[in-house]
Amino acid sequence: MVAKDSSPRPSIRDAQTSFYVNSFFPKHLLRTSVKRGIFLFAFSTDAVFSGRKRPCKEQDYRMPTTAYGLTKMLGEFSSKSSLLLRFSMVAALNSSLPNDKNLSSRIITLPRGAEISVSSEPNWNGVTVNALVNLITQLSLSDERPTGVRHFFSSSTLSKFELVKLLSQHYSRHDLQIFPQNKRSQNSELTTEHQLDHDTFWGLIGHNNVPSIKDLIMRANG
Repeated sequence: MVAKDSSPRPSIRDAQTSFYVNSFFPKHLLRTSVKRGIFLFAFSTDAVFSGRKRPCKEQDYRMPTTAYGLTKMLGEFSSKSSLLLRFSMVAALNSSLPNDKNLSSRIITLPRGAEISVSSEPNWNGVTVNALVNLITQLSLSDERPTGVRHFFSSSTLSKFELVKLLSQHYSRHDLQIFPQNKRSQNSELTTEHQLDHDTFWGLIGHNNVPSIKDLIMRANG
């Protein structure tokens, strides 16, 4: 979610698939879970917001600026029988899928000595896969679960430049040459994300305070 795919526009068939998976299926799953008395955990994204107002809270007006954000917004719901989490995420830190387009795999697969120009605008406070898995595990074991729509985020706000530097160190890609880009570029390979703010669940997974993304990456590495 941190990096956008720079491939050509999706076909009509791809758009239909995205609508079915992101918009129709979540609400169908909610109806089925309510009918069977099953509590549902669902995931959404900070891409449902335009990013013009920061930080974004749960009740803020949604105005997606991408097709992906629109399909995710159409699939959102608030129910007493479910918890819908909005977040932005760094991809799994302990594995790399060869065909994946996420930021982590891009950093891993960049040619040796590659030069990258990345935005220095501070605007991202996402989480790791590990933190998300731990949260859902603890909530699944709990008798009392929050419901409705909640945001899940880290404490520190990073620019894409800082995030890429952090991940390059994590993957021992010390050969990469990473430069800050002061102006936001619509054609940049690494794209801008938006802050999420408000209620968090970090106490459930062993944090007394909301951790930074650096703390989460270091914990995942351990």
